[in-house]
Amino acid sequence: MQSQAPIHIHLLGIPQIVRNDAQPLQLRRRPRLLLFYLAAHLEPISRERCMALFWPDNDPDSARQLLRTALHQLKVACGDIVVSDNQQLSLRPDIWVDTRMLSTVTPGQDDLDTLIHAPPRDFLTDIAVGESAAYERWVFGERSRWQHRLADICYQHAQFHINNNNLTQASTAINVAIDYEPLREDIVQFAMQLAYQRADRAGAITYYEALQTALDDQLGVPPMPSTTALYHAIVTDQYQAPVPAAPIVTPNQPFVGRQAELIALHGLTWNGRVVVIRGDPGIGKTRLASEYLRRSNAVIIHATAFEGDQHLPYHVLTTAVRALLQTPALLSLRQNAILAPVWQRELRRLWPELPGGDPDAFAPDYGETRLPEAVALLMQQLGKQRRVAIFVDDAQWLDDASARILAECVRRGLELQWQLLITVRSGDTALSLQRMISHAQRQQLLTTIPLHPLSNHETQELALQLQSHVSPNIVQRAEGNPFMLVELLRHSVTSVEVPAAIRNLIATRINTLSPAARRLIDAAAISGREFAVAQTQAMADLTTTETLDALDELTQQGIIRMVNPQHGRFDHVLTMESITAHAGPARVAYLHQRLADYLANQTPPPHAQIAQHYTIAGLPELATPHALTAARHAQQLGAWSESDYYMRMAIAATPSDAQAPLWLELGETLIWAGEANAAMDAFQQAIHNDASGNCIIADHARIALARSYIPLARYDDVIAITTPLMHHHDLSIAMHAAFVCGTAHSLAGVDLVHAGELLARAEQHCRTLNTTDILPRILFEQAGILAQQGDIDAAVTRYRDALVAAEQAPAHHGRTWHILAHNNLAYHLQLLGQYDEAQRHVRSGLRLAQRAGMQMIQSYLLSTAGEIALAQADITSAERMFYEGLNIAERYGMPERIAGLHANLGLVARAQEDEQRARTSLTHALQQADALGVHHLATQIRIWLAPLLPAPAAHELLKQAELLATMGQRQKLLTEIALVRKHL
Repeated sequence: MQSQAPIHIHLLGIPQIVRNDAQPLQLRRRPRLLLFYLAAHLEPISRERCMALFWPDNDPDSARQLLRTALHQLKVACGDIVVSDNQQLSLRPDIWVDTRMLSTVTPGQDDLDTLIHAPPRDFLTDIAVGESAAYERWVFGERSRWQHRLADICYQHAQFHINNNNLTQASTAINVAIDYEPLREDIVQFAMQLAYQRADRAGAITYYEALQTALDDQLGVPPMPSTTALYHAIVTDQYQAPVPAAPIVTPNQPFVGRQAELIALHGLTWNGRVVVIRGDPGIGKTRLASEYLRRSNAVIIHATAFEGDQHLPYHVLTTAVRALLQTPALLSLRQNAILAPVWQRELRRLWPELPGGDPDAFAPDYGETRLPEAVALLMQQLGKQRRVAIFVDDAQWLDDASARILAECVRRGLELQWQLLITVRSGDTALSLQRMISHAQRQQLLTTIPLHPLSNHETQELALQLQSHVSPNIVQRAEGNPFMLVELLRHSVTSVEVPAAIRNLIATRINTLSPAARRLIDAAAISGREFAVAQTQAMADLTTTETLDALDELTQQGIIRMVNPQHGRFDHVLTMESITAHAGPARVAYLHQRLADYLANQTPPPHAQIAQHYTIAGLPELATPHALTAARHAQQLGAWSESDYYMRMAIAATPSDAQAPLWLELGETLIWAGEANAAMDAFQQAIHNDASGNCIIADHARIALARSYIPLARYDDVIAITTPLMHHHDLSIAMHAAFVCGTAHSLAGVDLVHAGELLARAEQHCRTLNTTDILPRILFEQAGILAQQGDIDAAVTRYRDALVAAEQAPAHHGRTWHILAHNNLAYHLQLLGQYDEAQRHVRSGLRLAQRAGMQMIQSYLLSTAGEIALAQADITSAERMFYEGLNIAERYGMPERIAGLHANLGLVARAQEDEQRARTSLTHALQQADALGVHHLATQIRIWLAPLLPAPAAHELLKQAELLATMGQRQKLLTEIALVRKHL
């Protein structure tokens, strides 16, 4: 789990410094490398070592000053994260670092399953170190060490899963271990054994052959004899797989927390005080009482009451004293009559094994009148040498006769040091027990100690004492209840399954409920942990009086708590789940339908909930319209994952021959969500499922598929798909095809004239159809062509037109182009030197994108914001924004943006007069742009890079740029080429 420190540092894979708000933090090169060095070490590092590592060629005073400067830059950017003194430096111990986390990880943790499914790359992957050879050597050594460490972690995690009989996850983990160290024969042997256990002998043989080939190619040696022997045993089916060890849960629960309650108990007097420990089932009442009495040095009379024993008079009391009398220390009490005969004979009515006269000699008139006094005298005999503690566990089930005896002892008092300790469930106190408690209260001898759930930290501590590897999900589901935690751990439950012991415990509470109360909680459990009273009453079909009586009963039993007069809440999530598990599937389905029917009559209806409940009730035809409405509403709010979920729910309930329009709609949602690959799959499904005779939906899907290729710079594919559709008989399809094809031509930059013609055709169709949804996009792309041709003023005017059109378009269609129009207008205004207006537009675009949850589009806006900052000589802000934009572009796989932002970072390096880094960044960006066929960007990068190269190379680069600019009729770029050439 990551800490709440100001930053998180990732050293494995591409190194990252991330703030708590999940945004990357960018630093200059030397402070960044210094931070990575400190983060990788658990021990403090001397200042001299850092100076020698980073500034080996500087004199000591200069190196010391450079180190102080780097530390100051770290402090400004990240806060006080470095602990320093005159001699040593170290990273603050609470800063989260991935390598530190992995240094303490143990097999079986959930974090490891996450790591296995997305294994990290090499230590400080792709980091550019520069001239420090010592730092490069350190990085190389750490890469080798972490490769071995990660292989070990995965290997041990695989062994854990084998011991828990989870062969699939073990196989996944061991394959990752082999990827890290393919020549580790112990790992390969384990993989062979595991494959054989999974009845995959061919897989086991494949592991051996791959190892044999790798060893021969890289080292020229064969596998070890033990590996070869294992191979032959597997090939001949003579290998005997070992039986995995079962996971162990400690049966005796340790004592954790409850320190305040324990202190309160030890502070009580032994003058006949009655101590009531009250709490929910499983909360730890018995464990607290046992721990207290263990330290009390008292004679303990311990009795446990059971629900079925309530009708057996004196059963609890006699059982407890009889058990105590069996101890060797009380042998004389069993053999010698130490009380007067009258009392001795009275005691023999309950304990016939005691010496004395025949109890039948007593006249029946006396009844129970002398019995309490006889028991009191017995207690005093037991307490002659030591104080006495009478402990009655689960006293809510205490039989009436035992309760009367104990109540009389409390009322009369005993001539000894003693306490009566009882545990009872919340809200579950028998009438006889209440009388005893009332006696104690009147005599000011009552102490009540309520027990609340353990804190999350205490629950985690208890879990780790019981089991070395604990899922956070188990800790969360236990909700601080020790019994629930133990049972969840015992059964390794991480899903919604409720262990049988917990279900049985809950059953003892609900089986005694009245029919009305049972109907009410059955209905409430369907609604969730918290439920509305009116809604639940309607589902259970109860009258108001029945509902109020049922609520009183359930509250008294502690099964629910009233949040307010209109809402209740179950005492524990597992109570709710157990109640649902006890209800039959037919009842559950019926109640879900009743709830959905009730919600459908609300204004406005909560369509998402209704769809869920109808689906669970097995009524997909009723769920579908609500799922569609929920998906579209989520789409309008920019809640893309919710829209995806409900749209797929609707698709699943729709016949395949009617799914095509829904797949098309889902694809559009995924495009806005930045899920390009998933969107392509959805469009392909729409094409495949279109059952209409005219294939209109399929053709719309083809255009949408082509549009999804544009961020990936697959312009040739876009043109190939859309060109045949530009002559479609449906004018709307022809319009969209012309627009998408024109956009691809514009971005490819090969023939801007043809791109303009296609966009003009799309605009004509748009105005003929009098539609507003696509007009902003057409105007936007036309402005882009004008900008590429060098007419910036005309481009700005056209972008303003696009902005107005986007504001007038339906929000569902205009949002993206509204944001992009702000972005491109800002970019071209800064080219004209109108920085204030440019900043206003880029801020508006970012605000709209963040509000709509549109991550991909923020990459463009951050790039523009950085260019505005760079134009105003704010290099630090520009670099930060470029890196933030690059992080988004890399996360969503936007190759054109990645190339552009690398070029932007090259301009930052040039502004910082770091020509080497500028050349590296621009050269890298140029290679990317050329590979993508993004000609306008490739031309611009050549112009920026040329002044940084020797004259012959610069002239060759400008010659290439001039050819590309001439082909695309980019007048502005031709002007820039002439200026650069003039100054070479």
